[in-house]
Amino acid sequence: MLEITGDFRGIFMKQIMRKKWGLLFAGALCAALLWAVCTDGGAGYAGPEVGQPCICFLQTQDDADCILIWQGEDAVMIDTGEAADATSILVSMEQLGIEKLDALILTHPDKDHIGGATAVVQEIPVERVFEPYYALENERLDELHELFDRLQLSVEIVEEDFRMELDSFTLTVYPPQEKEYKKDNNYSLAVLFQSGDSYAFFTGDAMKKRQKELLELNLPQTGLLKVPYHGRYVKDEEELIRKMAPEYAVITAAEAAPEVERALDTVGSEVFYSGRENVLFQTDGRNFRLVE
Repeated sequence: MLEITGDFRGIFMKQIMRKKWGLLFAGALCAALLWAVCTDGGAGYAGPEVGQPCICFLQTQDDADCILIWQGEDAVMIDTGEAADATSILVSMEQLGIEKLDALILTHPDKDHIGGATAVVQEIPVERVFEPYYALENERLDELHELFDRLQLSVEIVEEDFRMELDSFTLTVYPPQEKEYKKDNNYSLAVLFQSGDSYAFFTGDAMKKRQKELLELNLPQTGLLKVPYHGRYVKDEEELIRKMAPEYAVITAAEAAPEVERALDTVGSEVFYSGRENVLFQTDGRNFRLVE
């Protein structure tokens, strides 16, 4: 049973006072469904030889990112939503039986990507934390680093491409190519998921300069794309969408800019919005499929 303590209790109580039960209930209900689909009955996780890797874009209260990737005993989280999303994130993890994270990837230090990290790392054991190089003043990030130090968490600053090999899938993390950007979003780490011949690409909040860097990567054809910057339009973004041409695209918001929707429609992508509901995919190592 999840015990809610400290600052996390304050977040939880605020949500109650603001009558956010609908979101919590929806998160728990969807988590129960995911548990049934992605585990072997009531026995906990299915082994990698039985189940299929799952990717879930968790619903958040506002435009924010929290993505879970797991199979068997392997589990990775990309970003942690806002602080107010922490309750529903932890409820979902408990329902799914995810008791630890092999890695927590914080793509960049904006509050809609690292806000829930304080609660997550205090409640769930995390083996490694990955972040981009970021030398600017950021009070929220400084406080988070102080917590990591107290918890003796291993924090690795990603300055070169690297691959993380897990039993059931592989993640390749691509850091920004420069040390300083005018826009914080361009510090975003990008992550390529691979299971067999299926690929998914997570772009953080990459804006124009960072998207140009991503266009230079030698990426495979991806079946699933996390659309950059919550579906807000960035000049010339059509070029990245044309290159990726994903079968499925997820926007971490309730709606997207018309230009982005048109670009995705042009390449034939089926579009989903995690600002409206949890969005879950599985892959058999060849193709992704939506789990409804």
